[in-house]
Amino acid sequence: MTDTTPLCWIGDTYEVHCLVLAQHVTGRELLMRLGGDSADMFIPQDEKEANQFLWAGMEDYWPWGAARVGEAGSWGFSLEPASIWGSNSARLEQASWGTQATCCFTADGTECVEYWRDGVLVTGVDTAAPHEQTRKDGADRTSWWSRWNALAFSAWAAALTAPAWLCSMK
Repeated sequence: MTDTTPLCWIGDTYEVHCLVLAQHVTGRELLMRLGGDSADMFIPQDEKEANQFLWAGMEDYWPWGAARVGEAGSWGFSLEPASIWGSNSARLEQASWGTQATCCFTADGTECVEYWRDGVLVTGVDTAAPHEQTRKDGADRTSWWSRWNALAFSAWAAALTAPAWLCSMK
């Protein structure tokens, strides 16, 4: 069976990555909520410049990350192609204030998905340990999966092709 999810290319392309989507915020605003500094933000001239910036940080991997951001429909997105800084709970709390946000990340064989609303983790699951699913508001696996799919279809109806800001995250 072929995966038809519009964003399946992310996992195929990046072994380690973090995707955060927040509704009714711009990509730039989401990046600020996730801890990005506006002084470090820029729009690359082309893909070559973007890749040079992204991969230059890999020399200093642990204290450094970079994200590409933009908008897809009514959702702002942040994609870290080689780090998972955006998956930090304090950052996701800020990203979801006054809205809803979802975070999907993969690192070292761990795959997690979380759903946040108004600064509160509603539910989440680590696919390596689904029996340890975060339970908030009485969420069970079926309702979590249904809500997450509804968010995914709403958010990913548009492709992530908008002009993207880049920023280092520390």
